[in-house]
Amino acid sequence: MDARRLDGSSLSIEAVFIPLPPAATPPHSQSGAAAGLVVARDVTERRRAEAEREGLIRELEARNAELERFSYTVSHDLKTPLVTIRGFLGLVEQAAERGDIATVRAGAS
Repeated sequence: MDARRLDGSSLSIEAVFIPLPPAATPPHSQSGAAAGLVVARDVTERRRAEAEREGLIRELEARNAELERFSYTVSHDLKTPLVTIRGFLGLVEQAAERGDIATVRAGAS
């Protein structure tokens, strides 16, 4: 739960109620109310750290998505000229198999 300090600043508290067994209940608390201990601790720093962690995870996911897009673009950009070169080499190879040395030399220059 959220609470306020005396100075007005906020803090987060985690509280646990630990019931006492009937034998440990003091005689003056026989009003029917549950007797026990309340243990509370300040978890403000933990909540702040969790929020920061979540923000870092979102940032990392965004950067990973950006890196995937970049990798895809680079891969595509590198494949395009290779397909053209491969097609050209196929034409040169066919010319060489036919014995058309003039076409092979023209392709090599």
